[in-house]
Amino acid sequence: MLCDQAGQAQGTVLVKADVAGLFDVVPHSVVRLAAATLLGPPWPGLLEAWLLAWPTSPDRGVPQGAPLSPALANLVLDRVLDRPLEQALPPLPRLRTWIRYGDDVAIVGLQADGVRIVQHLGGLLAGGGMSLAPGKVLSAEARRGPVPFALLGARLRWAAQDGGLRLERGL
Repeated sequence: MLCDQAGQAQGTVLVKADVAGLFDVVPHSVVRLAAATLLGPPWPGLLEAWLLAWPTSPDRGVPQGAPLSPALANLVLDRVLDRPLEQALPPLPRLRTWIRYGDDVAIVGLQADGVRIVQHLGGLLAGGGMSLAPGKVLSAEARRGPVPFALLGARLRWAAQDGGLRLERGL
């Protein structure tokens, strides 16, 4: 059972969201920053040459289907989403757990924080020049479950069970 700061039992919420057009909007500035801080020479220069070689929008995007694009997108999302979510998150002190794979994000928190979680995700992405995909944001209370949703190509159901949570494969 999840509790608020006063120790009162609270319902739980699952927020599931996608990054809008990830490969089209990956900011080159964040790729450059990640390459400069995580990789030593000659990688920053090689990545710069690779980014300039592909016909994308100026300073944005990586080609879909190119072998390096998923790695670069993950570098960007690590900086923009993963690291801030791993920190204390003062705006969301009661965040319980989260998972991100590619452009899919699923977060479990207190029901009362559902809207704030979505707003916080949107703010983190906006800070990196990206946004949540409209129509692909699900915020559902576990106690109303089972709530069907798709994550990583699997159909799952989210429900409350015996004061806890249950995630199961959907039909």
